[in-house]
Amino acid sequence: MSVGAEERVVLVEGISEQLLLPIFANYLKSDLVDSHTAVINIGGRYFTHFLKLFDRDKSQYAINKRVAVITDLDPVRKEKGVKGSKFNSCYPFELNKDSNYEYKMR
Repeated sequence: MSVGAEERVVLVEGISEQLLLPIFANYLKSDLVDSHTAVINIGGRYFTHFLKLFDRDKSQYAINKRVAVITDLDPVRKEKGVKGSKFNSCYPFELNKDSNYEYKMR
């Protein structure tokens, strides 16, 4: 069975991406509604569980739809030199602003 335009799914991290994706498509002279492309907000970065639903190589019962994932690189930071310090979310504008923290992208 071939995958047609009406069989597309885009998984996104959150509400911002869910709201912006149709606007970006319109700027590109495309319409997600007309092309029957579903944009699904999964509320986080945990795409692995959802991608298993579409993995036709691993299951004959997988959903036969094209799937794309759109995510961003959220920065995290932890205090330097503090034993047991854990990485916590921070705002992108805070990235590398304070030398007391170690930063990385998730």
